[in-house]
Amino acid sequence: MNKNTGQGSVFSLFKGVPLSGILVALFVLQILLAVGLTAYLSIGNGQKAVNEVVNELRHEVANRVEQNLQTYLTTGRQVLGSNQNAIDMGLLKIENLATWESYLIEQLKIFPDALAITASNDQEYLAVEKFNDRQFLLRKADKSTGYDLYTYTIDSQGQRTQLPEVIKNYDARSRPDYQTAVTAKKFSFSQIFTPRTEPTLLISASQPIYNSQGELLGVN
Repeated sequence: MNKNTGQGSVFSLFKGVPLSGILVALFVLQILLAVGLTAYLSIGNGQKAVNEVVNELRHEVANRVEQNLQTYLTTGRQVLGSNQNAIDMGLLKIENLATWESYLIEQLKIFPDALAITASNDQEYLAVEKFNDRQFLLRKADKSTGYDLYTYTIDSQGQRTQLPEVIKNYDARSRPDYQTAVTAKKFSFSQIFTPRTEPTLLISASQPIYNSQGELLGVN
């Protein structure tokens, strides 16, 4: 058997093909192999790079959430601790919220991370919330409002700048943060709840206020 039969068959495939064409074909084949290998490696490296970016982003988001949560938890304790000190010093009385309005506005200026501060007893409810950089929302329900909740837009000096919105028959003692504080008998965070004033989700820090006989006077 002729050993060159196989080689002859291979060469016969290129019979009549110019040498320049064969060289061009081999050159193109090399380019295709190189491009294919490069694309394969690029896809692998690209996927690795994407995974690294995703992991970094995940860690960054987790760190931001933790920082914001720590700020929120710390701010709540600081605000309520400051309010308790003012009560202990006799500067504020939870039994009479008439003097609290200007104080709460100043507290929101002192603690920029606080969004709203409330105070309530069995007859009154008062809240001051940040509306924008120059205005606040004042919410109050007491004898003067017929125990309906009035919401005013006020400026930084406490002057009303807009007629009130009204929610009928408002009882602050039904609020989850009030109930949580009364039940826990100490500084506590409420469960997530939806307030009657707006369609949003809230979690609130609160603490009960007692007199020297241990009687509940209200919640801050």
